Amino acid sequence: MDFQSIGRRFRRFPWIKQRDSMQCGVACLTMVCRHYGWACTLSQIEELCHATAEGVSLRGMSQAASELGFETASVRLSPYELSQSPLPAILHWNQNHFVVLYRIDRRGIHDADIGLIWLILLGELMIVTGRTATDFIRRWLLLHISMRINIS
Repeated sequence: MDFQSIGRRFRRFPWIKQRDSMQCGVACLTMVCRHYGWACTLSQIEELCHATAEGVSLRGMSQAASELGFETASVRLSPYELSQSPLPAILHWNQNHFVVLYRIDRRGIHDADIGLIWLILLGELMIVTGRTATDFIRRWLLLHISMRINIS
């Protein structure tokens, strides 16, 4: 798959650039609205969400989405439950950032993508090797410094 076909796949869902780091929730709700064909702006959604300098709360997002006619539910889901949920969905990622989930692809181990599996294993091997070498060097330096201190 080349980069042009990847770009075409991702262009189907509307993308809105947030003005600052605190507008992720507003941008996500605007993207979902545009996905359903509503011509709305970031500023209009921002007024509905009652965004502050710290951003918008999950409750503010839910209330704004309800005002727009969406059915909302603020729940914690497992990956399987999320795959069974209607999409697009707005996720509160790591309790500090809103993102839109609009498609779930089945890749990697499920599809037996051996290239991806080897890449992951190679990465893990490099991490373990790097940690081992760093630990060895650190211990050698500590031993060398402690011997010099003890001698003096």
